[in-house]
Amino acid sequence: MRKHLLTLLIILLSIETYACSVCKITVHGKTYFGNNEDSWRMGSGLWFEPGENGKIGAAYFGYGHGFPQGGLNEAGLAFDGLTINHQKIRSDLRPLIPSPTIFIKDIMQHCRNIDEVKAYASKFRREGLNGALVLFTDRSGKYLAMEPDTLVEGNDDKYVIANFCPSSTTEKQREEFGRYSRGKMFLANKTLDESLILPLVDTMHECRAKLGDGTIYSYIADLDQLKLTVYFYHDYKLPKIFNLTEELAKGPHAYDFATMFKGNQEYEKLVAFKTPYNETRLGMYLLFCAGIFAISIVWWIWKMRKQQIPKPVALFSIFINTLLIPYMYILIMNQAVYYFPAPYTYDSVWVNILSYLPYAMIFFIPGLLFIIYKNRAISPLNKAVVGFNFINYLILFALFIYWGLIRF
Repeated sequence: MRKHLLTLLIILLSIETYACSVCKITVHGKTYFGNNEDSWRMGSGLWFEPGENGKIGAAYFGYGHGFPQGGLNEAGLAFDGLTINHQKIRSDLRPLIPSPTIFIKDIMQHCRNIDEVKAYASKFRREGLNGALVLFTDRSGKYLAMEPDTLVEGNDDKYVIANFCPSSTTEKQREEFGRYSRGKMFLANKTLDESLILPLVDTMHECRAKLGDGTIYSYIADLDQLKLTVYFYHDYKLPKIFNLTEELAKGPHAYDFATMFKGNQEYEKLVAFKTPYNETRLGMYLLFCAGIFAISIVWWIWKMRKQQIPKPVALFSIFINTLLIPYMYILIMNQAVYYFPAPYTYDSVWVNILSYLPYAMIFFIPGLLFIIYKNRAISPLNKAVVGFNFINYLILFALFIYWGLIRF
């Protein structure tokens, strides 16, 4: 049973969204590509895959699951991905991409410039990459924004992008993304120089107030010199520099950023902050609570119909548990709630409303205890059921305080 719950939890927690930013500048014929990977995922790193049988060798950024989030190949072609809202994709007779990982690696192992990327990508329906935008840039300075159903080309000397589709997003809408507006403002009226790329990446990075979280890693790719400069957890004073040609000559190998950049206190604080996303037992407990509350609702309805418990008491208990079940769902499915100040301000009205639930528990938990144990008409069994619920309410309340979902 525990194995099945764990499997379900892993599936649920795999549905995540992340904010990122990408930029590029081309100066005197040289192109520099920068990225900020903004997420709460652990295990970030860099690995190298030499070219074999005519394939182009490449370096890839990502996590332990092996999906390439970004990278640079020997031809000076760089890319990185950004999360976007799911888009409508037109159905046609083109084949689907084999898988996101195979598709991206096929491009990096066979394409040398934007024209070749466009020609290859146009052969496929990219439904497997819906929810993502991939920006490619070659050493000439040309770039291609690969949306799920559209390809947008450009050749501007300076370009910044965040989590939106350039084909359908107005400038006013783009400026609602702080990362984008900061980058655009930074570049405004500046004479292009290669020294701008690091402060540009720094300007676009995220470091949030609640926990200091935000940008897990950043990198700058020199597409002419095939050099990668990596920064970890928005510390731009401690770079690690990799020469792509030299690293590929060593054969397949990888680097773990947390091991490479030891002593980053902000990152250690992030790792120490336990949520269902980095501590499976917490997620399993939230699922357990949702199940217990659902069973309790059925119990109180049954007891109320049999007139074995006063109707006001049953309705009060049903009301509490009915609110807590969707809140458990939010805590399991929405990682952002642990890192942004509560009560929240999200697009979802229900998420915003339920963010006040931990505060309401301050009043209804002792109220429920008082009503139940002062009422002599309630049997010991029913009181035991309420008591079990009450214990879980208290545990959840303590977790809400720890997660900052309640601020005093």
